[in-house]
Amino acid sequence: MDTLIALNQVDSQTLTPNDRRLASEILRDFARRVQASDILAPALVVQEPDFKRFEWPVTNRLELLINALDAPIEPDDGRFHTLCEQDPLVVIICGLCLTKKKILRINQDLWDEVLRQAQTASQRLGPQFLHHTQINEIVAGTSGNFKQRFDQTKRYAGSISHMTMRGVPSYFYPMSDALKFRNLISLAFNRTVTAYLPAIEFKDACIRLTVLFDQEFLARLTGVVIENYDAEGCVLEALKEKIAPILGDDVLQACQKTQMWAQESKDKLTTQCVTCNVVPGQVIVLDVFVDWQEGIAFVNKT
Repeated sequence: MDTLIALNQVDSQTLTPNDRRLASEILRDFARRVQASDILAPALVVQEPDFKRFEWPVTNRLELLINALDAPIEPDDGRFHTLCEQDPLVVIICGLCLTKKKILRINQDLWDEVLRQAQTASQRLGPQFLHHTQINEIVAGTSGNFKQRFDQTKRYAGSISHMTMRGVPSYFYPMSDALKFRNLISLAFNRTVTAYLPAIEFKDACIRLTVLFDQEFLARLTGVVIENYDAEGCVLEALKEKIAPILGDDVLQACQKTQMWAQESKDKLTTQCVTCNVVPGQVIVLDVFVDWQEGIAFVNKT
């Protein structure tokens, strides 16, 4: 924003003809990108922290577009043919924002930019659309080719294949790099963690990692000192006050947003949000429960 304010203060009459042409091209391109982002705003609300549901006009627009795509398409509807060839997530993002009439009437350069941004957003926000109840209900109500493609994308993006995390059906995503919870990844002995995103919206997500058995690490995190371990192992809860210094401030903040944390007594010194499944002499498996939106952001690397 500071750059835009500074640019507005430039005296265009002092620029050379070549600089003015270049500035015009840059500004036209920027204006087109801003306009495209504005068009996609009804779909991009999913990345807002307090997002819960789409408004009815938005979901109705998507339903109508999916039905239109499943119907026979006229040969001269080039943009519809192009949209049909896109990943289902791109179709969903466009469908939440654009009617068929709008797609056919929009300026070609702007349409190209909308499509490009929808493709980028689908990679960044994919799980949020794939797992959202309203989206799934709309797609389930259709019977054409789009539903098959959507279900296939869902299978490839994550597997629910009878996997549950504490009784909740969940998709799993191995992660070795992310913008959030980097300290967790650095602690994992193979530098890989697994994120479990619940198929049921707004349930707590889980990040599981394995660290090599370390008595000192265990004592610092849980406050428990065990002199004689049982080979069968044990499960210990982490001290709330040790989560931030050992696992990271962002981990503590994400834990504090969970339903699990809210249900625990405030006077309790430990939390179920971080548990250590100890296999003496071998490994410690850490389960870290975080807010659903935090889990989505972790998987999306946002």
